[in-house]
Amino acid sequence: VLSKALHLPLSPEQAVTALLGGMPVIAHRGHRIRWDDGHYRIELDGDDGRKRQVLKIVPAGRGYDVAESEISQGGAIELRIQFDRYEDVGGVRFPRRVRIEAPQENEDVSVRYDEVELNAALPADAWTIEAPGVPVRTVGCEDIRGD
Repeated sequence: VLSKALHLPLSPEQAVTALLGGMPVIAHRGHRIRWDDGHYRIELDGDDGRKRQVLKIVPAGRGYDVAESEISQGGAIELRIQFDRYEDVGGVRFPRRVRIEAPQENEDVSVRYDEVELNAALPADAWTIEAPGVPVRTVGCEDIRGD
């Protein structure tokens, strides 16, 4: 829903992946890796011959953090994702700030996590929304018409 509401060039699964610190990666046929002023730069050439993705990976303790990804086509940036303020949460590196930009769509989303708890147990009514004054009615598929 977030990716559709904000016109981000991401599937819902890719949007969730990015918000949780994962990096959507384009289908690619080739890559180049080089050291560039304190970070690794990974360039991916898209399978379609038009898209390109550049990842910025920074050393962090005994591992690495993804700091940024840019996906472009024809020199125009379609999507930029930035991760910042990584912390160890239950043995997992997690970015406390995520920024997703889609310049061609004029979209810019920033998320800051104040508290992170992995695999938190949710109460049974976590997705129940009370609507005072509105009667509750169960509607089955047979009750819906496509006009």
